[in-house]
Amino acid sequence: INAARNGTLEDAFGAGTAATIAQIAVIGYRDEMLTLPPLETRTISNKIKSYMDALKAGEVEDELGWNLLV
Repeated sequence: INAARNGTLEDAFGAGTAATIAQIAVIGYRDEMLTLPPLETRTISNKIKSYMDALKAGEVEDELGWNLLV
């Protein structure tokens, strides 16, 4: 919360198998709405999302054996 208030929070996201990455735009805390930086400026979640999307599409090697053809 302090990082969001003072402008040092650079990224926040949730991750899962179906959604891959769900970037968070606003955090509600008590009576505050803390806005995060624009999605296009986020280095970490954008890199993870790109990699996970490529992994699901078979565009990068699946080193951990996560993908299963059905």
